[in-house]
Amino acid sequence: EMSEYINNTLNELNKINNDIYIELTLKKLSDESGLSIEYLRSKLKKESKEEKVIIEDKKISGFEKAERNLVYYMLNNEEAVKLFIKEKPTLLNPNNKSLVSEILKYYNQHHKIYLADILTYFRETVVFNTIKELLLLNLKEVDIKVIEGYIERLKERSKKHNLDNLNKELVANIEQAEKLKKLQEMIDLKKEDGMYDE
Repeated sequence: EMSEYINNTLNELNKINNDIYIELTLKKLSDESGLSIEYLRSKLKKESKEEKVIIEDKKISGFEKAERNLVYYMLNNEEAVKLFIKEKPTLLNPNNKSLVSEILKYYNQHHKIYLADILTYFRETVVFNTIKELLLLNLKEVDIKVIEGYIERLKERSKKHNLDNLNKELVANIEQAEKLKKLQEMIDLKKEDGMYDE
């Protein structure tokens, strides 16, 4: 069973282009299995530069990018998790929502965030694919101010969304008020012509 676990983990690592993530996972795998890190590293397939997967950065809005990047940093930055808990920004992407919910549960149970532990913990869950997609971004480490900026951006999006909804409600209420006014005018006209008896 351990052999299968090691092979599956190495196969997953071959798909990822994040050296820090790979090293952390290899260290954890080495600790769990008793195999040397050098041996495990030698079992990774060496990909040529031409074979490396290039992740397309789809055209996404600044809000979507802020959400995606915030969740990425929550995978290995305890301060990002604490800020999320404190500020409670709204996430719209269902995959990100699910993953963050699981990260928060994990954090509440373990009171720490280590990428290698997260990967092991979520390996057999539905959020693991989201984790792999995020790790392919291979974002550089950033100052906590950048993470705060992502949260502010998401709060901005929430305010904009709420204002848009209030504006739609206002327009609907104005239209309703205008309809009632027109209806009253029709009733008044019919009363004048004797077409409408009270």
